[in-house]
Amino acid sequence: MKDFFNFIYMEKQNFIFAYNPKVACTNWKSIMRYLNDSDDYFNSALAHDREKSGLKFLSDFENPEIYLKNSNIPKYAFVRNPYSRVLSAYLNKIEPYVTAKRSKDEDNTYFYKVYNEIDAYRVNNLPQQKAVNFYCFLSWLSNVNDFHTANEHWRPQVELLRVESIDYDYIGKLENINLDAPILLKKMGCDISFPSQKDVKFAPTNATKKLEIYYSGRELNLVEKIYAADFKEFNYDLGKAEC
Repeated sequence: MKDFFNFIYMEKQNFIFAYNPKVACTNWKSIMRYLNDSDDYFNSALAHDREKSGLKFLSDFENPEIYLKNSNIPKYAFVRNPYSRVLSAYLNKIEPYVTAKRSKDEDNTYFYKVYNEIDAYRVNNLPQQKAVNFYCFLSWLSNVNDFHTANEHWRPQVELLRVESIDYDYIGKLENINLDAPILLKKMGCDISFPSQKDVKFAPTNATKKLEIYYSGRELNLVEKIYAADFKEFNYDLGKAEC
């Protein structure tokens, strides 16, 4: 994974936006493409295509730190409650293989390989669990240290945003999207509202509405362990996996 892969530099508007996967990043990339004068800014496929999106990522710059240390370039970001963010990652990237919504026989993608690794972990460490459920996924995240566990979809947000070394001018929260997004859009000089999932044609996982289904005490404890720094840095309450 390249350093600063998720930092978008908007030269014309003079700001940097650091996106977090599973935090409405498709919607935010659509906004960046609109500000870049792209006609098809709601095209989610192009938004996620680094070569065709038309966006500039600091990972492609020779000296990205120069831009990040420049106090005249505002830095913005959006974060999400760790409980719902990691559940969204599981629902989107892992559970479809458990429920056979994605073919196990024909699929040779990265996330199917990750699923197989988690399944092997389950067999060796959690044989009482009959499938790769949310608890297995969290247990694997908590105990296995390799590049898969650092995947950007479930990597801690404090690491993705480099909060220890970057002074942000504004960090909004997904839970406060109706209040925080308009503030940030105004700072960006954007004259359209924040796009819905329907606008960007990107199906939501509805993780926030499913928290009570997937969480019990053991899942809470694991998430609080894995994402302790996120809870502390972004002032999220512990022990409350709720809307």
